[in-house]
Amino acid sequence: MIKSRTIYLLTALVCGLVIAGHCFAQTPGTWEYYRHHFVSEDGRVIDFFQKKTSHSEGQGYGMLLAVAHKDRASFNRIYKWTRENLMVRADPLSAWQWGMRINGQWDILDYNNATDGDLLIAWALLEAAQLWSEPNLADHALSIIAAIKNDLVIKKYGRMILLPGYFGFSSPEAVILNPSYFVYPAFEKFAQTDNPEFWRTLAGQSFELTFAHCLTPLELPCDWISMDETGVKINKKRSKNFGYEAIRIPLYMAMSDDHKNGLARFSKYLSFYKTTQLLPNVVDLVDNQISMFMAPAGFYAIFAQCCQIVGEKDLGSRLMETAKEKILTEKDDYYSNTLYLLAHSVRLP
Repeated sequence: MIKSRTIYLLTALVCGLVIAGHCFAQTPGTWEYYRHHFVSEDGRVIDFFQKKTSHSEGQGYGMLLAVAHKDRASFNRIYKWTRENLMVRADPLSAWQWGMRINGQWDILDYNNATDGDLLIAWALLEAAQLWSEPNLADHALSIIAAIKNDLVIKKYGRMILLPGYFGFSSPEAVILNPSYFVYPAFEKFAQTDNPEFWRTLAGQSFELTFAHCLTPLELPCDWISMDETGVKINKKRSKNFGYEAIRIPLYMAMSDDHKNGLARFSKYLSFYKTTQLLPNVVDLVDNQISMFMAPAGFYAIFAQCCQIVGEKDLGSRLMETAKEKILTEKDDYYSNTLYLLAHSVRLP
């Protein structure tokens, strides 16, 4: 009788765990859902809204999230696919885009790198090396870091400048920059193992560039900017918005040890939310127009954590509640789910 009851309880416990795991696997905004829905069996992180393509950025995010959730099996899967499919250049940098070609074959679509992807991958490798005591991962990270230093950081206009990619962003007249590629927590991690002065200087000067053009009423940074001898300006050809690129600027500031205090710069934007109860998905910084479309859950989660950091805890709680509701409706939105999970990895005071 006792033996039968024990077997029953164990069976019930196992079934409960299976059911709970199944529920998490069906719930957007959880790592379990993310790895089942957005990560293929062979380790490819899939962007369903971009024709099911994959990017070095997405692979880096997947590796970071696997480390954050101490999921070594998923990390190994994502890292293996990245090595075998994106790390095909003559240098240690990754090709940035992989997907279906016009002939129906799946392969590299663009061999140029995207600097944020390389930063994220190297950062994830260093975190994984530390967590799982794997020095070979750190060695690989250092080779990527060396390539970033040598090929993607230039000195121009009296400062250090991080280019968005190896090709196509620098000319004798100007440079094109993406402030959301300034991954401050990655810079800080690199500084622990490689030339601290270099990475701290790059981080500080990148931060200055990010906010050098914020002259609009809400004082928001732009998705893309240009710099020439006259200074920094919005790059209208690429984007005139605070939108899907620039949303990562407050995220990386929140994840940073050195730049958290800078989040106070978003106070006017948060005041707009208090008045309207809306976080818009896009703010046009040239025509001063604000979209009436509600931003995705990932945006709300990021600003929820930013509010917690700057002491607006009640506002942060309200924003996070909205984020939790919205993420349930964004089942195929790789980007919003990524931002949502990254926001939850921010260390709060």
